[in-house]
Amino acid sequence: MNNAELTRYWYDIPTDESPFIIGYDVLTKIWNCDKRRVRLILAELSEFDNGDGYILIRSSHYEGFFRTRNRTIIEQYRREVYNRAMNTLKPLKKIKRVLNRSEQITIDELLFGDGIEPLNFD
Repeated sequence: MNNAELTRYWYDIPTDESPFIIGYDVLTKIWNCDKRRVRLILAELSEFDNGDGYILIRSSHYEGFFRTRNRTIIEQYRREVYNRAMNTLKPLKKIKRVLNRSEQITIDELLFGDGIEPLNFD
């Protein structure tokens, strides 16, 4: 997706200064696509950085999506994302044992890969 498309989608997400939080149902209508496509767009928007200082909050705590510059909310969201990632990575200890991988694994390897090709289920 190019920057112009991402910018258009970015500004469709309200900031925390607005009186509402937007959900999947509204985004599917605004963006005229299905929920799967909305998730893909949101994933790209989570990384999108146009320099405005806003972070996209995709939080189960808030049950929707919004952009914020509020450092307290951003820190709370950072902890939520970190905890979610650590829970996702828990099976790796057993996987390493089963695959006979005894070497120490770094957090970068956990987050960005350790040379094992991912399985393709398509």
